[in-house]
Amino acid sequence: MIGQLDRARTVANAVASVRFLKGHAASNGKVEATGFCWGGGMVNALAVVAGADLLAAAPYYGAQPPAADVPSIKARLVLHIMPATTTASTPASRHAARPSTRPV
Repeated sequence: MIGQLDRARTVANAVASVRFLKGHAASNGKVEATGFCWGGGMVNALAVVAGADLLAAAPYYGAQPPAADVPSIKARLVLHIMPATTTASTPASRHAARPSTRPV
């Protein structure tokens, strides 16, 4: 079932969800995301395109974004990367998780 999803559309739906939640009357405006395996890859993709609308993300494993996309990540990240599955983009992903002094 997951394999049949259109990746671009799924990421666009996630971005729309983040923006909806951020602006909802019952929200404090702080939106975070977490995902495991396939979901971790989706959270990584979301972090690339959601900009400052996504405050923080915790992808557990999953596909990593291309190194060229990492500078566009504005969310604070908690990365869970299994050494056997790391890719060339891992150092860039770690750079995106640089220490932040901004409160959550």
